Amino acid sequence: MRIRKFARHAVGAVAAAGMLVAGGVALAGTTTATNTKYASEAFKAATLVSPGALNYTYTSPNGNVNVGVVVYFQVRLTNAVFSQTGTISVGGTTTGVTSALSADNSTLQVTYTAPAATALGVNALVLAANTALTATTALGTPGATIGAQVNFSTVAATASQLQSTGTLPASGDGVTASVPWATTGQAITVATSNLGTLSPAYTNKIDLGANPTSSNYTTPGQISLGSVTIGTTTTPWKIAADGTTNYDWTRLNAGTMATVAVAPGASQSFPIGSVLKLDTTANAACTGTLAGSTQSTVVTANASVANTLSIPYNANTAPVTYFVCMSNPSAGNIATPITATLTATTVPGTVSTDLADSGTGTGYAVINNGQSATVRNYIPAAVTGYIQTIRVINTGSLTTAVNVSVIDDVTGAVTSPATPVIASLVPGAAVRLSQAQIEAVTGAIAATQRPRLRFTAQTNGLEVQSLFNNANGAYTNLSGLE
Repeated sequence: MRIRKFARHAVGAVAAAGMLVAGGVALAGTTTATNTKYASEAFKAATLVSPGALNYTYTSPNGNVNVGVVVYFQVRLTNAVFSQTGTISVGGTTTGVTSALSADNSTLQVTYTAPAATALGVNALVLAANTALTATTALGTPGATIGAQVNFSTVAATASQLQSTGTLPASGDGVTASVPWATTGQAITVATSNLGTLSPAYTNKIDLGANPTSSNYTTPGQISLGSVTIGTTTTPWKIAADGTTNYDWTRLNAGTMATVAVAPGASQSFPIGSVLKLDTTANAACTGTLAGSTQSTVVTANASVANTLSIPYNANTAPVTYFVCMSNPSAGNIATPITATLTATTVPGTVSTDLADSGTGTGYAVINNGQSATVRNYIPAAVTGYIQTIRVINTGSLTTAVNVSVIDDVTGAVTSPATPVIASLVPGAAVRLSQAQIEAVTGAIAATQRPRLRFTAQTNGLEVQSLFNNANGAYTNLSGLE
């Protein structure tokens, strides 16, 4: 059906004889639509779409329209405008139906001149699925909708009333709400992970016991900085151009379909000489490199800035996980703790029409493996006459803080988490801790308890002794070297 712009001259008076429109009725007409689901990625620019049919049902009493009577329907859109009307029927017929658009194409007015007595009711107005709309870029946001509101009146709307900012004539069938005629959603998913959900748990760390210290990892050679997973959603979001084909990986660039930016945290840097790469093995072991992926060697000039890796196109539509891997440093260099931020971004095949999808998050916290030592029997300060001293010795080569935690001797539960008890302990030094100093950070421990104390430190050697002090200043080693 050809579109004609709404004439600006006055519309003739409407004879509503033969149709009773009840004033102030509680009932209201209802609008239903085949809510077509489009991929939000396809709306980088204003885009032509043809959603399913739109139906309006007349609800007020006495929907009888006598021959020659003229009634009107106004259909107003949000986030889209009419581009081309399709088949329009009123009361099951296209005879006597004409239409006109507002100057801004936001509102369609359908005029029905009854060629014969017509009973309006279910499907009083139907806009067929061949109606064409131009959706705005607002549909590029997942969850956005093209809204359609239908108004029934016994008088024609003026040109100004039909504009998107105008107020439509009073409804003869109650005020109807806008319904979604189309909805958008993200068709391609991009997610990052810090590996916290892996089973078995991922525990690779910087090895302080390596020679030289911190030059490798506890699982040598490679460590994972996290992962990126790309896939398509289970909901079939359609390509806007045809409304039938699902939007999937075939819309991505045939060369590089995604990039992954890997950025160190504040005041952190990659190990000098390490190589960043991608791995598609079934775990985070980083034992195999993704063929054709970009590898980035870290040098002094870019040790603290983001590196970008490329994911080459593949034909999979099921989710694929890519592990971001970092090799050990080159000779003479060391690794230091780092928690990278991973940002993965898809590369559309047609950047002029399609939006990229992205996901970002913090990756796996790469830390030193450190050392721990346990005092197997601790006498709380509340026990009168028993003075226990804990001697902590840094036998490693790194200056470190020392933490203490309390482990219940009955349940095995950690009742006080690891808390700093020595601010700094240089290599070769020892510090004696009193019961008061320990319980100042762990909290008071009941006299009836005999917990264990676990000391941890970020160094490559740690020893602890438990000493019992006599009143005359002598002491007894209660446990030897622990």
